[in-house]
Amino acid sequence: MTGKKCAFVQHKYSKLRQDYVLQDDNEVATGRSVADSNVRRYFTVMKVYRWRGKPAFAFITVLTVILLIIGYHTITSRHGDTVIHEGVFQRGAAMRKRTVYGQVDEKSSPTSTSTDLTMKTTTTYSQNLKEPPPSNVFIPKRRIVHLDLKGAAPKPQHFRAFFEYFVRIGATGILIEWEDMFPYEGRLSDLRNGDAYSADDVRMILSTADQLRLEVIPLVQTIGHLEWLLKTHKFYSFRENPRNPQSVCVSNAEAVDLVLHLVDQVMAFHKDYGQFVHIGADEVYQYGECSRCVARMNKENLRREDLLLRHIVNVSKHVKTKYGKNVLMWHDMIANIDASLAEKYDLKNLVEPVLWNYAEDLEAFLPMGIWETFSAMVPYMWGSSAFKGADSPTRYHSNVKHYLENHISWIKQMSTASEKFREFRGLIFTGWQRYDHFAVLCEFLPIGIPSLTVNMLTIRNGRFDASVNDQAISIMQCVTGSDVKGDLYGCRFPGSDIYHHVQLLHEKKGEIEKLLLQQSVQGWLSNIAIDYNMSSPWYMNLIVPDLMTYKNQMIELSLNIRQAMLEMFYENAVDEFLFTYVDPVINHLQRLLDRATAIQRRDEFPVRPFPIKRTIDTTR
Repeated sequence: MTGKKCAFVQHKYSKLRQDYVLQDDNEVATGRSVADSNVRRYFTVMKVYRWRGKPAFAFITVLTVILLIIGYHTITSRHGDTVIHEGVFQRGAAMRKRTVYGQVDEKSSPTSTSTDLTMKTTTTYSQNLKEPPPSNVFIPKRRIVHLDLKGAAPKPQHFRAFFEYFVRIGATGILIEWEDMFPYEGRLSDLRNGDAYSADDVRMILSTADQLRLEVIPLVQTIGHLEWLLKTHKFYSFRENPRNPQSVCVSNAEAVDLVLHLVDQVMAFHKDYGQFVHIGADEVYQYGECSRCVARMNKENLRREDLLLRHIVNVSKHVKTKYGKNVLMWHDMIANIDASLAEKYDLKNLVEPVLWNYAEDLEAFLPMGIWETFSAMVPYMWGSSAFKGADSPTRYHSNVKHYLENHISWIKQMSTASEKFREFRGLIFTGWQRYDHFAVLCEFLPIGIPSLTVNMLTIRNGRFDASVNDQAISIMQCVTGSDVKGDLYGCRFPGSDIYHHVQLLHEKKGEIEKLLLQQSVQGWLSNIAIDYNMSSPWYMNLIVPDLMTYKNQMIELSLNIRQAMLEMFYENAVDEFLFTYVDPVINHLQRLLDRATAIQRRDEFPVRPFPIKRTIDTTR
């Protein structure tokens, strides 16, 4: 065969191979025989080249053998979330047997979302995995991205871009915490956020997720973290503690009815999506304290834990009976209850705890004994990591390193803990937007995308190494050779312009902090200088140019951030971000400039000592 012919055949083979890559995924997902597909592949190639004679026949035969080997390797190695040694995929109904990767709920029908989800999404995200994860590592089959909408909620038209990106990196679902952004009606309509989504917006968001085969889980807080309701006069009487609008009184029938009403309004939109509902129930700092609860405990001979568990049971039964959904709840409020109470209230058939921990070293903060406790309590368990909004309430910029350590630690935890349960359902990647309703905004969603990307890939690969780093950089389209744990440049992902502007803000604020710690500023632009107009004009001549430069840079950066954010977020959220993280810096620089320039203009200064007027009286 001539060189040109060889090149031609290789080109055609390469194109055919690319055409069949997607078919590989579809064939595995549908249970089609890879051997059958390779036979078809052989005759297709031969049909193209049969006129080339025996040399071509020999060449194509060799290529066919290679394809058969590749096909065998494809179906016997990890293929996205599909591993042939995990179980058997049957045509028409995929049933996954218990393996290191978990087990399907045997009570679910063969065509339920829980079993069909992997089949649907295999083609979409398997292409990013370069090699199978270690055989002894647990890879959660459900990887859920948390969307905290109680602050800086994206405009509805941007959800598709985010959802498509989530699918690309390997997410299988979303956990949506609507809070006051939901279009509540009736007695709740006047409490919803002024920028709340419309009913059509919610339907569009949910249908978009469904089209992309993302499992949708609503999160409705049902006891604590109800500040958005309890802060108002309208529901003041529903508080457990009159001075703290955080938790509802579980002994107040009207308050409980309100909670169930919240669930019903959300489920009116969510009832046709997914098989899970999350009822929150974390960080309930007050319960069993109000007069109603105390009287009830005395009358019925109950403990505080009984009040909490009865409420959880009530809400869970409401969800399971009325909507046929499985109930998730955060783990912390039931982590220390007696096993007898768990048995008494039949928690094993009512709830699936989600154990959350965002520390870098889970072995130090999450003793294995807690898994033993829960394995004796429930058959189904979840884990929850974080990709943003969990290392400081004022963290507005990216901190990938912290969250990467958290996920690496979660791999170790899951690989050990998963064997203790009938099924370890999955991992929820939380991305908090505020610590609670009253807290300041932390990282906007685009700021957390690099963290989400590398951590999703780390969990899917069962490790973090240079290849995972390179996968993340490639998916985000950053400058080649970048380190995800450092500063990223030239990236292209949903909201990447916001990410770059905010990272620049962080760098600029760091430079300003260093300036203000310089001896010239500390020594000659102190409180004495500022309040009493008393300092060296010569030093002011050194300081003023830098102050002016940084003030102008911050103003320009503020304009750029606002312009970029307004494309994706509502104006009030953008202004809150700037008011919190930018305006104080500009105002401080301006104050220093005003005093420094006033000192520059001064020709004479008072003789020491001059009166010092303190605002704090410590005289006796």
